[in-house]
Amino acid sequence: KYAWGNIHQATYLDTDSFRFAGMYAEEIFGKAARTLLAKGETEKARQVAVKAFNELPQRLYSMSDVTSYGDVIDTLYKTGEIKFANQLVDRNMKFLTEHMDYYQQLAIDKPENGLEVQNIRMALDSVDLYERILSNTKEKDRYAYIAELSNKYKKMYLSE
Repeated sequence: KYAWGNIHQATYLDTDSFRFAGMYAEEIFGKAARTLLAKGETEKARQVAVKAFNELPQRLYSMSDVTSYGDVIDTLYKTGEIKFANQLVDRNMKFLTEHMDYYQQLAIDKPENGLEVQNIRMALDSVDLYERILSNTKEKDRYAYIAELSNKYKKMYLSE
């Protein structure tokens, strides 16, 4: 029923594997791509970011995964891989908004449980990160959408 390999299209990942996926996106692929860009090795950075797109899981497993893809997405935009970058942004923002809606409803339905503070904080940081990344692209509609999310969530969670 289960087989080793191909984390990109896996139907099931054990808890260690899905935890590592976000770490791989950030610590291995993201840092490598960012470092290569800083050295002016744009083609190598592009190859690393495309490899991350093609080999990491197609779905997210935790809110921290949204932030983990920041450098990969930024590199994809900076190296002209707009289609891949947009796919990751759209997927990640869909995950983020669905979970933020869930956290809000959970706070209403079960106020005794309190807010999902850590996940909400990560989501706010992710929205800020994506807003910075997209501000340097030609993706004005995506930028506007994320800026709108940022305002919405800041009003919900950071206003006094």
